[in-house]
Amino acid sequence: MFVTAAWIVSEWRSGHHQIFAAGRLSTAHQMIDNDCSACHTTWAPLERLTNWINPESIRSIDNNKCLACHDMALHHLDQIPGHGHDGLSCADCHREHRGRQQLARVEDRQCVGCHQDLTTTSGPSRTFVHSLTTFESTGESSHPEFALKRLLLESSEGPGPRPGFGHGVWAVVDEDSVGSGYRDKAKLRFNHSAHLKSERNARGDMVVGLRNKDGRTVDFSKNCDSCHESDDSGGGMKPIRFESHCRLCHPLLFDNHKEPGHEVPHVSADLVRGWLTERYTLSVLEGGGSKSAGVVAKSLPAGSRRPFPGRSERPGWNPEMVGSVLRSVRVAEAVVQQHRHTLFGHEAKGGCRFCHHINEHEGKWQVEPPGIPARWMIHSRFRHGAHRQMRCTECHGEVASSRSTSDVLMPSIATCRSCHAERPTSKRFVTAAAAAVGARWDCVECHVYHVRNGSNSLPGKTPSGLSSDRGSVSGW
Repeated sequence: MFVTAAWIVSEWRSGHHQIFAAGRLSTAHQMIDNDCSACHTTWAPLERLTNWINPESIRSIDNNKCLACHDMALHHLDQIPGHGHDGLSCADCHREHRGRQQLARVEDRQCVGCHQDLTTTSGPSRTFVHSLTTFESTGESSHPEFALKRLLLESSEGPGPRPGFGHGVWAVVDEDSVGSGYRDKAKLRFNHSAHLKSERNARGDMVVGLRNKDGRTVDFSKNCDSCHESDDSGGGMKPIRFESHCRLCHPLLFDNHKEPGHEVPHVSADLVRGWLTERYTLSVLEGGGSKSAGVVAKSLPAGSRRPFPGRSERPGWNPEMVGSVLRSVRVAEAVVQQHRHTLFGHEAKGGCRFCHHINEHEGKWQVEPPGIPARWMIHSRFRHGAHRQMRCTECHGEVASSRSTSDVLMPSIATCRSCHAERPTSKRFVTAAAAAVGARWDCVECHVYHVRNGSNSLPGKTPSGLSSDRGSVSGW
């Protein structure tokens, strides 16, 4: 015994502290593997052995040690228990010396400890499901259908468990104008079915489809990535851009007679008006836009004499010239707003009203912002790159028949469970051995606890609970 004690003291004084560790540190903490004091403030094993109530509650780590390197990103401000020594401590969930590669991948029991009876400072949770213990479809408190799909089911099957007012689902859907269901909140007109149509004759030639700029018929029904491109992180999708995805087929023409083939920029109504005003003004000054333009051209100084600074050599405009520009701008604005127009026939129908909602007031018009969600299920995380071996229609199966932007084309929880389950039902698992184990289905596979958007509330949420910046969670 004395030899052992002497050896332990010798190792400690020599700086070989690894022998006292219960196990290997996680990869993230390997740089402090031999510096126990970087995390530990006390020596707790003896106290745990003599504690007859709850030895797991005894910690040898102070939260301040963790906060020296990590910011204290919270989850919900009204959660019970809270953070710190009067509630949750870092070590309650993040257990070190277990050799894990990711310390953030906590066990389900850490989440279920609160979510089996979810209570807030104002009582039982009214925003999220009150009791949840497993992702499996069976069980007393299994994970419910996604809130987004629950609302859609409510429309067709009657009232059901609705997500609370503070839930992120209300940032992407609302009730339709007649109160008969829920719809995508985006203010845009788009028809997936029309863009995915394709038919071939007996020889396999395309006879129905979209036409490209060369007039050839092409098939987009199996090429979703023609428009939906993965972002640099591989997690989400890049936004749809008019310039790169739409303009080729939907040109914003404004004057087929004087300006054949020319288009206005895809900008706000005010900037379109300014662009048209400048273009027609220059046209008049160059002598090509009005009968009065000839007066201007003739009155311009002859030769190449350089004008004096601050002294205009060009006569002022008369009312007829100004009226000519204004009339041309008004006509062009009316054309560019038209619901449909084409130039030579191969382009699809275009014009602002073809895709956008237009607001008019006192002779001026504005385009309603589309408001397309950057993310649909902001309380979860998902990576398209990890699912790249799947066809898009395996999750978004109704896209080919969708004719309205208001259609919500997100998958249900059953789609996820076909792979993410203890015994998955997906046909991808063709052998008995492979079918015994599916993709991970633990809580942290799809959810995060700590918020990393610089606030102490849910990502993309304002204090009122409504979404304000969904782009902030794109890195989940």
